[in-house]
Amino acid sequence: MIDFDTICDFIKERCEDEAAALHDEAGDELWHDSADDSDDSGDLAFEGDHLSELKRMRAKVNWENEKERKKFFRQLYRLARDWRGQLPNLKEYFRAEEMDWLLAESVKYNVCNILEPDQFIEFAIKTGYRDEPELDEAGKPLLRRTTALHCAARCIFSDTVHDLFKIYASAEANYLDEADGLTHFHVACKFDCCDVVERFLESGQDPDCAASFAHPPLHLALASDNRRVVRLLLENGADPNLADVEGSTPLHVVCARSGDGTGCGDLAELFLEINEDIMGQPVLVDARDKSGRTPLQLAVANLRPEVIEILLDRGEADLAAFRFPTERQFAERKKPSDYKLFGFKLALAAAALNVVELLEQRGYKLQRNDALTVMKFFARFKLFEKPAAVDQDKRNWYDDKHFAVQSKRLMLTSEDSLSICLAATGQNLK
Repeated sequence: MIDFDTICDFIKERCEDEAAALHDEAGDELWHDSADDSDDSGDLAFEGDHLSELKRMRAKVNWENEKERKKFFRQLYRLARDWRGQLPNLKEYFRAEEMDWLLAESVKYNVCNILEPDQFIEFAIKTGYRDEPELDEAGKPLLRRTTALHCAARCIFSDTVHDLFKIYASAEANYLDEADGLTHFHVACKFDCCDVVERFLESGQDPDCAASFAHPPLHLALASDNRRVVRLLLENGADPNLADVEGSTPLHVVCARSGDGTGCGDLAELFLEINEDIMGQPVLVDARDKSGRTPLQLAVANLRPEVIEILLDRGEADLAAFRFPTERQFAERKKPSDYKLFGFKLALAAAALNVVELLEQRGYKLQRNDALTVMKFFARFKLFEKPAAVDQDKRNWYDDKHFAVQSKRLMLTSEDSLSICLAATGQNLK
């Protein structure tokens, strides 16, 4: 199963590791002003010829020496921030690989200074600097190259990603990071860079980016709820049933989305509409991931009644083969720490009941093990606890009249209803 949190954690880990390693290797003095910079501080504050200052600084640095290079970057960062007068042509001062390093270093620098805008990247854009891919003997671009865009994506720096696409603007240069297969096209799809995605596709980019990153572009766009990108990809031939390394199809991604679920039903409806009504291509509603789970099972486990309804009505999901989620799977993306307030608990309980009621209305017979799963979920989130606001009348929120009516309708056996089991479990599982 895949969801947005998983993707974010995956791509963020590497940048955090890089930043930590950078601190370990070079020390904090490489990231902050130090006594070594004092000789240059007067020059950098001087309102003179900044072009001459840049030329002097560049001539002075030994680029092969990492410590000197990092010191130079800090000085250049401040010079760019305070720049006055004519802007430089950065290609006259730096080779392409040197600019790559400076841009990536600027992204890493902002890991430690996250509240500051990225001064050097903004400066590079103002100068008109644009990346030009190196060509092989046949005149084709060499694309196996890690760029600042890959780093910004792993740091989840959305604004920086959008800015860097003004520098890495060539639709012919879909650079690939060999470490994990992440490409610029993947990044554009994840961060809703719709114009960039469109340019890539117009240049003949495979919308599925076959045999590359673990998560196809369509999965990333759906996980981030980037609907314009989703439409673009599907209309340009993206496979609506393509499975990722975990066996998850795009529909699995929709049904596994975390958060408050806002718009999940609309996203599922849009996905099915584009594929079946516009593109005329069927969606495998009952596809199973490597864990054996279907989109319907994920929608139930993630308490998405609106998605369940769409899967059953429009997608005609097979309810006869449906298996209720296990205790571990049910609401697995929900965290008790996020539902401490009474109102949130009530909403969570209502969502669980709505899911169960919807399944029963469609013909699913709730089993005792299923009911036990729901009750243990109630206990795990402390939904049986009495809120302070109702201490005086000694009532629990699940004694609410509407809740009682709804839960009594959910029959488990001929003798028991969910309300009876909840009442018993409220005493036994607390």
